[in-house]
Amino acid sequence: MSSQLGAVTLLVGQIADAVATPVIGVWSDRGNLGCISRIGKRRSWYLLGNLAVLVTIPFMFSPPLGIISIPEDWLAPYLAVFVVIFQFGWAAVQTVHLALATDLTPLESERTLLLSLRNTFTSICTLAVPCIFLVIQKLTPGCEKQFMPKDAYKFQILVGVVVAIGVSCSLFAGFAMKETSDDDVDNERLAPDSNGQTERRSYGQIFRQADLYKVALLYTGTRLFGNILQTFVNLYISKTLMLPQDAVASVPLSVYSAATVSSIIAERMLSLIGRKATYVCGMIPGICASIWIHMGPMSMDTTLYAYSVCSLYGAASSILLVTAISQTTVFIGMDIGNGAFVFGLMSFCDKLFCGLAILIIQSVKPQKDDYFYKDALAYTCGAAAIVGTLAILTIFLPSRTGASNASETASNPDAVDS
Repeated sequence: MSSQLGAVTLLVGQIADAVATPVIGVWSDRGNLGCISRIGKRRSWYLLGNLAVLVTIPFMFSPPLGIISIPEDWLAPYLAVFVVIFQFGWAAVQTVHLALATDLTPLESERTLLLSLRNTFTSICTLAVPCIFLVIQKLTPGCEKQFMPKDAYKFQILVGVVVAIGVSCSLFAGFAMKETSDDDVDNERLAPDSNGQTERRSYGQIFRQADLYKVALLYTGTRLFGNILQTFVNLYISKTLMLPQDAVASVPLSVYSAATVSSIIAERMLSLIGRKATYVCGMIPGICASIWIHMGPMSMDTTLYAYSVCSLYGAASSILLVTAISQTTVFIGMDIGNGAFVFGLMSFCDKLFCGLAILIIQSVKPQKDDYFYKDALAYTCGAAAIVGTLAILTIFLPSRTGASNASETASNPDAVDS
């Protein structure tokens, strides 16, 4: 499939995800799935989303059943069907999982810890993927310098292993978690002495808050940074730097290793220096990495250069993401009844603009200019980090949430994010 058709297929999935996330957010907050909702309004959507992901992934990474060859013009619509269903499932899992952080505790510090742990384990899981692929590389024949179409089966094995592990963990989490949040609990947390709110905000009230759009810009810029990095880093390593197959699998390890360590550090930074300073600290290595990629390795060993610049990107992406999600939970505050809806709105902006960005990048790529991926990473990631920084610097939300902090907030009503 051509890069343009691949980008269009990706955009279709991103649009489906963008539409699904706010809808699922509303339904998860205020609706139900009939008898399935007996296991919990969040847990039911979490398990349903995992089922959709499980069913569609094998079709996305395999040739059409019973068809030896399929024209390229038909392959894109065929894949798009499964991509749309997959993105619906992924939207359900991601939106509900993020909303659980606000459901489980009203305290900002505990929410930040939960989100930091979530991001840490996400990085660990992502780190496991290239590790598994390195094992597959060693156990399967074929050691050409660059990947060829005949190597597709290696990626199918990788998908099978990852899905098996993911399903096991998701089933354990889905049935082991105890969901205690319901509408009565939501209303209790909206008591006047908790945060000055006596009732759940209406959708109109949410959309009339200027901070919603600032947080959305922050979240979208942060996600764009991470998504562009994940999409093009392997192409940059293999096409621009022309590193061998083993490096394509091992160099991304530096991204995810740095992200894992940084997500742990980010939680501590948030409590010590605040969200704005933490975000700026994450922006600095991101900008440095973009400048370094633009300059190239020069006289430095290419492999060492790839590991170094990818480590900077990984550290930056993790700090930025933890901070952006933390800022989103502060906007939600005690209004946990709208938690999934707000995260759905954030994801809507994220998926729509990331999909458009990838489509535009692939559309303007010259036919045989492999150095294009260097510029795509440097300029897009650098610009996204700057946009996110400008957005968070304009946000002034209460720095504390939770009943335990109510008296302190009441005595200092001008307390804002630092």
